[in-house]
Amino acid sequence: MEGKVQSFLHGTLEATIFHATPYIPPPFPFNCIFGNGKPAYVTIKIDNKKVAKTTHERDRVWNQTFQILCAHSSDATITITMKTKCTILGKFQIHAHQILSEASFINGNLPLLIESGKPNPELKLRFMLWPWFKPAEFEPSWAKMISYGEFQGLRNATFPQRSNSHVRDPQTAIPHARGVKLGELLKQKAEEGVAVRIMVWDDETSLPLIKNEGIMKTHDEDALAYFSHTKVVCKLCPRLHNKFPTIFSHHQKTITVDTKCSISPREREIMSFIGGLDLCDGRYDTEQHSLFHTLNTESHCNDFYQTNIAGSSIQKGGPRTPWHDAHACITGEAAWDVLTNFEQRWSKQCDPSVLVPASTLTNLIRQTYASKPSERGWNVQVLRSIDHVSASQLFRNLTVEQSIHEAYVKAIRGADRFIYIENQYFIGGCDLWERDQHCGCRNLIPIEIALKVVNKIKAKERFGVYIVIPMWPEGLPESESVQDILHLTRETMSMMYKLIGEAINESGTQEHPRDYLNFYCLANREVETKEDFVPPHSPHSGTQYWNAQKHRRFMVYVHSKLMIVDDAYLIIGSANINQRSMDGKRDTEIAIGCYQTIKDWDHDNKTLRMCSAGDIGAYRMSLWYEHTGRAEELYKQPESIECVKTVRHIGDQMWKTYSGEEVVDMEGVHLVTYPMSVTKDGVIEELEHGGGHFPDTKSLVKGKRSKVLLPIFTT
Repeated sequence: MEGKVQSFLHGTLEATIFHATPYIPPPFPFNCIFGNGKPAYVTIKIDNKKVAKTTHERDRVWNQTFQILCAHSSDATITITMKTKCTILGKFQIHAHQILSEASFINGNLPLLIESGKPNPELKLRFMLWPWFKPAEFEPSWAKMISYGEFQGLRNATFPQRSNSHVRDPQTAIPHARGVKLGELLKQKAEEGVAVRIMVWDDETSLPLIKNEGIMKTHDEDALAYFSHTKVVCKLCPRLHNKFPTIFSHHQKTITVDTKCSISPREREIMSFIGGLDLCDGRYDTEQHSLFHTLNTESHCNDFYQTNIAGSSIQKGGPRTPWHDAHACITGEAAWDVLTNFEQRWSKQCDPSVLVPASTLTNLIRQTYASKPSERGWNVQVLRSIDHVSASQLFRNLTVEQSIHEAYVKAIRGADRFIYIENQYFIGGCDLWERDQHCGCRNLIPIEIALKVVNKIKAKERFGVYIVIPMWPEGLPESESVQDILHLTRETMSMMYKLIGEAINESGTQEHPRDYLNFYCLANREVETKEDFVPPHSPHSGTQYWNAQKHRRFMVYVHSKLMIVDDAYLIIGSANINQRSMDGKRDTEIAIGCYQTIKDWDHDNKTLRMCSAGDIGAYRMSLWYEHTGRAEELYKQPESIECVKTVRHIGDQMWKTYSGEEVVDMEGVHLVTYPMSVTKDGVIEELEHGGGHFPDTKSLVKGKRSKVLLPIFTT
């Protein structure tokens, strides 16, 4: 923990809360009323953020241990508070710099401070704080964890890591599926005797009586009406919350079916799908991400989707919003865990008697048997952000599960070469922002990435971070909510580049922050062809719609939620990188964390060892091919400065092509550098051209803090 740059409480803080002084009842006759005392519990906060909470116990005996992820300033204060539902009984505080300097653990039966700040000798709490902070060189990399079988999955998750599962990218081209409507197919299967159960998030702002579509325009009421009076059981499930019942959502996106076993047709297995893809308007797309050329095809003529331009319609023509997303297919025991998640959520908010137990299905096996050796060796863990209000039977009777956030932090800390992220949002680490530090967006993911780069700079080792996000969040770019999210995103980026810039300056090298960290988005530009759809009407001159149509360009909306680390570990699911998705008490989310191993002969030690198989790397390479139109050999070393500069050059050049006045076809290359400039010191500035606005809009790239919306809405 030496040096000027490393001034963080960065690692894992293990805290065990044992017991407190027993409650002493008052003398007669008051002991008849307060005989046993009120149940007491203990909370742990870092600054003002609650990071742990015990159960409520009358006897004040807990014996509970917490693994607390820390990436906080050394000025932070850790507060342990004992309380009842109505009363604070006492506190104990310790500053982070004390832990860093003393490098020892705190263990004892210590008196708690009352509100006046004086110790209460009659009330003591027995607890233990055991901190350890592993510098980068001591953190086990994914290569080491896989090689020695050290990673057994996350402990604070409902579902364990499964070693007999299989993950693959779902097949995208199924000829006989074209023209089939999903709703009609579900009705047909229900008529054939298949149990079809659907949970749709109930957007409580959609009111059918006044034909209000709701804030999110999810068609939830339409779906309920569509399946009424059929054998499909469809339920609307609101995201229940004691503070803001209408603004948080059930954000999970899963499908589970029984299907023929790939190598034993007489047997059947469970297959689950998980990722970012919603079953709703505008989600169908191809790798071409066309803006105008496909508007006269059945797929996009009947499914014209454009929520980012006011007044848009197929009658006025494109551009449509191209959609980039990611989903995975799972078989084996992890697929059963996805089913169990559905059953836990259904049992909590719907009638459990209408669920069909999987045990009643004949010839159904739990394990999967891969037909090819290359498909074996998967280790898969189902992860969630969820609380006891939305699901039954949480792990160890916890009220909140945050295993997705924990998996991201664990994966980043184990990164040795590079990190690749695609996500719809990228907001976090507000404690270190220059402004809005108290907005509550305290997930650690951006800070962990920045500190990983800082540690690599100090160790004089190469590292690359590639982050792909949308040009702006879905919605009208000048709107209050979009501008607020853009502002929060800029604060996150600024914090990261500042830390990296400081580390480079201290190292004395001539490197640049973008030699390590780069943000990108996806976009397209198409020249007009004779076969293009000719709309009967035109947008008003001078509007964003008219500008986008005139310049033949628009962003490709990034909706995928994935992270790949060292081509060894993959997280893919429904969770965005923001507080809503990572908190556990806000939006409900589901994801998988997985890696693939094969046995390899170690010639030096003459032993068999485990090493990472190639499917995750091949998947990343396919994404990069889709985005850049190339399959370069140097893409296999994303950490190298050559690869970083090559991808950066593509992004910079394609931004010039996209933002220029001349209409030039991007010819299938969609990766563009996020429109901002970064100085050598890590300061973000606006681009010289464009006036700090996205092309064709009046929207500020850096966004603007809302004076109306509370941060809990947009973080």
